[in-house]
Amino acid sequence: MIKTKYNAKISIDDKEFNVIVSEPSLAQRKELEMRASEQKAKLDELSAINLQREQISLEIANKEKILSINTELLSTLSAEQKAELLKENKSLCEQILELKKQASKLSAQLKSGDEINAEFEKLMEYKALMLVSGDDKDELFALIKERGVAFSTLWSELNEAVLKDSQKK
Repeated sequence: MIKTKYNAKISIDDKEFNVIVSEPSLAQRKELEMRASEQKAKLDELSAINLQREQISLEIANKEKILSINTELLSTLSAEQKAELLKENKSLCEQILELKKQASKLSAQLKSGDEINAEFEKLMEYKALMLVSGDDKDELFALIKERGVAFSTLWSELNEAVLKDSQKK
């Protein structure tokens, strides 16, 4: 027998809820996949930004090390050599400042990572609203929101319950 609906018992603290989890229809599956692919694109973009920021941080550290070495060398050089080294140090300081500005802009873009987490939770909530039914559904969702339980956590529990129900003979 092929099942498309599964009974699930979910417990939050000492309260139990009996709900039904349905397999998504083709249209629902496409809708969920479309929303998930949007999330993946945003996540890939954030990963690329983070990599850029890390590379800039390494470059800053390298330039700061050179600047530190140059500063130590200043005490051992003649006046003419000091002038050249001071010009190089000035240039390094300007480069470091510019790199720090770039890193700061990238860090501001990375703050949208919290937005992606929020969007993912919205997707999990949307999926729950779409696929979960039963007499206890509204009470379950109200308690989830009241207690601040993540919908992704709910789905972990639902997936386990569905697996158990699907393995019953």
